[in-house]
Amino acid sequence: MATGTVPISRVDESAFDWTVLVQVIEADRVKIARDGDLSRSFHWFEFGDFQGIKVSAIAFDDDVAIVDGRLLPFRNYYISNAEVREIPDLVGTGLYSFYRVIKEGTTIEEAAGSWELALPFYFELRSFQYFHFVPDTDIFINVMGVVIHALPPRDVYFEGSKRYGRDYIIVDQCKRPVVLTLWDDYESIEGCVINESMVSMPIIIAMRVRVTTRNYLSLSTQPSSVIIVAPDVLEAKHLDDWSNANISELVRMIFDDMAYLDPCVLLPPVRDATLIPIYNVISHAKSVANRVL
Repeated sequence: MATGTVPISRVDESAFDWTVLVQVIEADRVKIARDGDLSRSFHWFEFGDFQGIKVSAIAFDDDVAIVDGRLLPFRNYYISNAEVREIPDLVGTGLYSFYRVIKEGTTIEEAAGSWELALPFYFELRSFQYFHFVPDTDIFINVMGVVIHALPPRDVYFEGSKRYGRDYIIVDQCKRPVVLTLWDDYESIEGCVINESMVSMPIIIAMRVRVTTRNYLSLSTQPSSVIIVAPDVLEAKHLDDWSNANISELVRMIFDDMAYLDPCVLLPPVRDATLIPIYNVISHAKSVANRVL
């Protein structure tokens, strides 16, 4: 099937008999969309190619079975005969303005090869040292870490509704342990997978998670988050090797020092460039007040 492949950018609604070679960047779990009494199931994916062009793909209802157990994160596939639809809001923006609908007749074949899988070059992972730039904002981030401890699950009542969550302690090479909270379905589904692997301290990739100031600096899932457990990529193997080499220090950090509750560890030192003398603040406030009056 490798013969005759074309880049994603060359496939639009007028294209026919095309085949693309893509890497699966995201593979969400099956979800249910509801509108009143009507509901439909769907399975959403994000693909990318060697040019860095990304395209969404989705399977609905009975066609969800076509992708069951297939299209695994970061693996490469040849795909053809998916329906091409336009995204109206992107017309004229210069961005790739189409998505794929996987349905009966769509061909999916995993690309054979002996290469080691790696994250695509445009996949942006953030170091834990970046968190203090975006707390309590609508800027979501992607992180990879080692899950080194799971705290007991808990129920939280928020605005009259009960939420079910669990805190996990994750860490990366900067050795700054952080709480990641999985809420509701994320805990019921991905959390179960994590707990089954806790003995080996699994690697996870958390996509589009929010940085919050609960527990000083921590991470939290939100509705569009994706949690990938034990990703089969070279970067995860490197992190796993690092955690195995530092296992004693990581265990001491959690069970003896409880570093995930220590503000001296979680909160970064204030950079000199961000410090403003108090008299400057007072002077600026007086200046503003005089202009107003």
